[in-house]
Amino acid sequence: MGLQWLACGAGRRPGPHAVTGTGASAPWLARREWAERRIADRSRAGTWALTGFALFWNAIAWTVVPAVFRPESGAREPARYAVLIFPVAGLFLAAAAARAVLRQLRYGASILELATLPGPPGRLLAGVIETRGVIAPTAGFRVRLSCLRRRVRGSGKNRSTSEELLWQDEQVIPGASRLGGGIGIPFAIPLPADAHETDERDAADKTVWRLTVDADVSGVDYSAGFEVPVFRTAESDTPLGPDELARLDPTAEGTPPGPASGIGCHRTVGGLVVEFPAGRAPRAAWAMVWFTLLWTAVIVVMLRLGAPVFLALIFGLFDLVLFVGIGQVFLLRTWVRAEAGDLVVASALAGVPLGERRVDGRRVTRVGPEPGFRTGTDTWWDLAMWLDDGRKVILGRTIPTRREAEWLAAELRTTLSPAV
Repeated sequence: MGLQWLACGAGRRPGPHAVTGTGASAPWLARREWAERRIADRSRAGTWALTGFALFWNAIAWTVVPAVFRPESGAREPARYAVLIFPVAGLFLAAAAARAVLRQLRYGASILELATLPGPPGRLLAGVIETRGVIAPTAGFRVRLSCLRRRVRGSGKNRSTSEELLWQDEQVIPGASRLGGGIGIPFAIPLPADAHETDERDAADKTVWRLTVDADVSGVDYSAGFEVPVFRTAESDTPLGPDELARLDPTAEGTPPGPASGIGCHRTVGGLVVEFPAGRAPRAAWAMVWFTLLWTAVIVVMLRLGAPVFLALIFGLFDLVLFVGIGQVFLLRTWVRAEAGDLVVASALAGVPLGERRVDGRRVTRVGPEPGFRTGTDTWWDLAMWLDDGRKVILGRTIPTRREAEWLAAELRTTLSPAV
């Protein structure tokens, strides 16, 4: 493996990026696990939180339902059946919690050994992920590094948390090395020179860096997540050279779409054709379907319990948007045809042409990836172009990785004009 050399520097010894100091001069030492270069899997806490919530939800749901169906309850007949949505949701929660617990029992608590402390923008974040047991997934390990802005709004019952994706990169590690009774998964991900630093000074508005790893394994899939330190240091002024990038990650500039993405891309006599077939992202599509069904059930319960019609209409408008999104994922086919100085975007819904749009290539100022649909820790990317009047045009959606979107963007730029 091309990254095995990282294991040599992933211990607790000061590595090439170690910087002494405390407090403001070295904020990456503020957390004990960061200072010791050993970061525990954060998904373990999430497992027990999900388990507790599932138990709480089911305890209430299975207590309320029998009470509602008693003859002396006085509940209206429609309302009685509407409350059944709560134990149904409880069963889904219980299944998700059980799967999370089985994952913990099988793989234990994974540990990330940092080889770089911190990860300096313009350089790289590297380390080894240790896990119990020996697994060898045929598709390798997906390691994803994300920069997120986490905001908390409101308080009490009105408290809500949102996350905005600022940057993300992904690698597929083909294999792991034996490490004691388990395995070590080495990784090295280059960081952009303008990367946001970790910033936890304001609890209501944080910038955090999250490293996740997952693999498809028979039975229960493997996954783990860690919060990692990214801070600007003196080394940030010395960017990685081409030779270093090639050695650390030969696909740093993007990778062609794989068979799993379903995206077609081929050269023609005059240019390039990129096709985004319908129904090619089933995992994203079914995640949207389940959310839409749950949202629709909420609207039904609201109406059954006598909620104001105008409130149900507001929820229904969002439900309509979700159904349109599902239709696009399952039925919408889009293709892009690019030639020197010219670009055509066309689409069809269930085989019915929706028309095409022709754009003068000289008006295109930029082509690149944009974060799109998110499910949990997964981000699906859009391929977009920007015109000279500031407008953005989406060329294709639900691209599995940023690197595939980068590769497609580079191919289009080269076809349209080397200057784009």
